[in-house]
Amino acid sequence: MKKEYTCIMCPMGCSLTVTEGKSGIAVSGNSCRRGAEYAIQEYKDPKRIVTALAFTDVVNCVVPVKTDALIPKGKITDVLAVVSQLKISLPISLGQVVVSNVCDLGANIIVTRTLGAIGKR
Repeated sequence: MKKEYTCIMCPMGCSLTVTEGKSGIAVSGNSCRRGAEYAIQEYKDPKRIVTALAFTDVVNCVVPVKTDALIPKGKITDVLAVVSQLKISLPISLGQVVVSNVCDLGANIIVTRTLGAIGKR
């Protein structure tokens, strides 16, 4: 099996090719060790940081949130479903945890911007 990726580990953006054969997984096209590690991780178990906007208790006001750890790519929809149900009370501070251990993935959802108390509903 053969898959191609563009490396995101540095600004070079190497074109990586991952080939899986009887002798294991081989990576070509990388300029450094980090590129090879990235390609293998992406091939075996792709993970992402999830970013989104969550509703607050103020009309027409949302706050940016994200996971504080990588989560499996296949679980993104589950995490976004949890975020869509949030109604965060203001004021809120940068880095504050609003959901602990989201979907039992070992990652928290945290706020990525401080927002003070503004006109409440």
